[in-house]
Amino acid sequence: MIKAVIFDMFETLVSLCKTEPYFGKDMAKDADIPLQDFGKKWHESEYERFTGKVTTEVVMTDVLKTFGKYSDELMSKIMEKRIAFKERAFDPKNMHPDIVPMLKALKENGLKTAVISNCYSEECAPIRNSLIYPLFDEILLSWEQGVIKPDHKIFEIAMDKLGVKAEECLYVGDGGSDELKAAKEVGMNPVQATWYLQEGLNQPTGPMQEFRQAKEPMDIVKICKGRKPSDFLRVEGEHIVLRKAKEDDYRSMLKHIWGNEKVYQWMLFKPTYTEKEAIERCHRSIEYQKDNFAYFVALKDTDEAIGLCAIRELEPGHFEESGIGVGSEFQGKGYGKEIVSLLLKLGFTELGAIDFRYGYFQDNIRSKKIAEYFGFKYDHTEEMTRPWDGSVKIIDSCLLTRQEYMNR
Repeated sequence: MIKAVIFDMFETLVSLCKTEPYFGKDMAKDADIPLQDFGKKWHESEYERFTGKVTTEVVMTDVLKTFGKYSDELMSKIMEKRIAFKERAFDPKNMHPDIVPMLKALKENGLKTAVISNCYSEECAPIRNSLIYPLFDEILLSWEQGVIKPDHKIFEIAMDKLGVKAEECLYVGDGGSDELKAAKEVGMNPVQATWYLQEGLNQPTGPMQEFRQAKEPMDIVKICKGRKPSDFLRVEGEHIVLRKAKEDDYRSMLKHIWGNEKVYQWMLFKPTYTEKEAIERCHRSIEYQKDNFAYFVALKDTDEAIGLCAIRELEPGHFEESGIGVGSEFQGKGYGKEIVSLLLKLGFTELGAIDFRYGYFQDNIRSKKIAEYFGFKYDHTEEMTRPWDGSVKIIDSCLLTRQEYMNR
């Protein structure tokens, strides 16, 4: 259960790329120092500027004096423009309009919030004077903490201050400074914020498909709440629909799935042989599907139930299909591929899956071909004794990552 959300600051809550910039190249131009010479001197002090060992003013003074450009007037001009640049990032008109509503919604839902920011001395005041500053329980600035991301220590300090465990934390950032990888390494649930990432902007990162992504700030609220099965009562494809079970489905399910030996020979469930059993089973299916991402598969034009399917989340972001079946007379028509396509879309696009597991009996050639079609990669083989008949089944388990899915 998520109890806290920890955010990166720049390019996550605010953006330095959506306002008039004043980066190193701009300071070099004002100082009339060749960019290559300025950059070498400027960047060699970056770690010290991030960790509070030296202020930007001290470094800038040294740079100007080194190249014989120092004057009080020039120094003041550069620092004023630099500070104004950082302050502009916190101007509401330059922020995503849903940042404040998102932070307030998290608090209303009882979640703790914090910021971990790699920042310089001149950024501390704009952060503390910003309208979003009071919305956090903790603000950890590298210049004050003496440690920067991706060092695990700063993540551990944040968790200690919030009083939460790593698995109870969502870490949200654009991905700079290897922050998402570090958050994952300490056991947090990393999410890449992509709402500021746009083509044409001079940003340090781009979309990272290996991580769960949030395209809009309010997606963070949804992730914390968890997407419920009731949010996806119906998933439509071109020829079929994944929908919740209905009482009158029992006849078609008995005929096509539960009582069809050509189907249940490939399934783990116990067969059903009578209408009475089918009615009871249909009722159990209705109750089960209320709280799970489980569906009957129906033809789109007639709504006749011809199959079933389900997925489940094993751990945060890690999903697997937990049963797919199609009536024998409907096999070979492409419905199996369409079911898997819809489940993958549900998992990766709607539920933010990091990876998706798919398994099949080794002798089920149709299922194996579907796995190959979608690019699943073999992961391991496991042996299972089927409960209802005691037969031993060999199952190949395959995996598809988010990045592989997005690259298809």
